[in-house]
Amino acid sequence: MQEKFIEAGLRVAALRGELTQAAFAARLDVHRNSVVGWESGKRLPDGESLVRMASEFNADVGYILTGHRSAGVVPALRPDETALLDNYRNAPSDGREKIRQISLVAAKQPKRRAA
Repeated sequence: MQEKFIEAGLRVAALRGELTQAAFAARLDVHRNSVVGWESGKRLPDGESLVRMASEFNADVGYILTGHRSAGVVPALRPDETALLDNYRNAPSDGREKIRQISLVAAKQPKRRAA
């Protein structure tokens, strides 16, 4: 069972993205130690925390717990992805076209390895 907890913890960490554990915990109205416990695989999030993940981060609760996506559920966006989408939606039509062009060029760039 511990392996399943560890895998779920990795998915919680991925959902948290670049938020600190403290900021993530605050959004979910839990103590930071709860997030530490989930991400380390010591325990699973309780039902209330899972519901908050779904509402705050558009998380697929089934995916978090099992690793299998529910049909029709879109994975949650990280904060940087949300900001990019907001910029796109708020840009005038010519700005949206520029964002599309830049994203196509950026997607074709080779990925850099972390130093």
